[in-house]
Amino acid sequence: MVNIILSKVLVVSTITLLSVSAYAATYLKKDISGYGVIYDNDGDTNLRALPSLASVITAKVKSGTLVYCHNEGGRFGDFCFSTTPKGDGYIHASRINDLQQGNSVLSTENNEILASDNLNVHITYKNNEYQSICFSRPHHTPCIPKSYLDDIKGVEKGTHMVYSDTTSKKLYLTASYINKQHIYNVIWTLNPDDSIERWIYAEQF
Repeated sequence: MVNIILSKVLVVSTITLLSVSAYAATYLKKDISGYGVIYDNDGDTNLRALPSLASVITAKVKSGTLVYCHNEGGRFGDFCFSTTPKGDGYIHASRINDLQQGNSVLSTENNEILASDNLNVHITYKNNEYQSICFSRPHHTPCIPKSYLDDIKGVEKGTHMVYSDTTSKKLYLTASYINKQHIYNVIWTLNPDDSIERWIYAEQF
């Protein structure tokens, strides 16, 4: 009788453990380190102080917002320590979607071209400073305003990455630069209507 009871407990425990493991693996196996975009059916997602659903909500991050999920020490179970335009905090991994990443197809001393989703990004430099950044779209070529380029000094060539979000049709261009012994990351967002936004944040050490 005791053996039967123990067997039943073992079976139930095994099923429970497998169920929990399968649920956790859904997000633990999801490599979202680096940049990702927020998507939530409610229109925004919660930024929390700690990696727990019971933790205090410090801000709401809108769907379609680009965030950075730290890949070193960033994962806490199903949560990711993330840098967002609303500050740093923890976001559930299920709310962060991967992005399609483009590749550099040409790089010279004063020019760089990146390709993503049938769209090229043309970057020109002079003395390690931006001269122009333009996006080649069919029938038109929107460019980043000079005011979003002129205040960036110490451009790190080769750090540029281009990401496309097939859902929102937004394109994101990221880069790093050094200013007064600090490393900064800059993200330009090209919206479907050709409007451009910029977000800059300091690297966390």
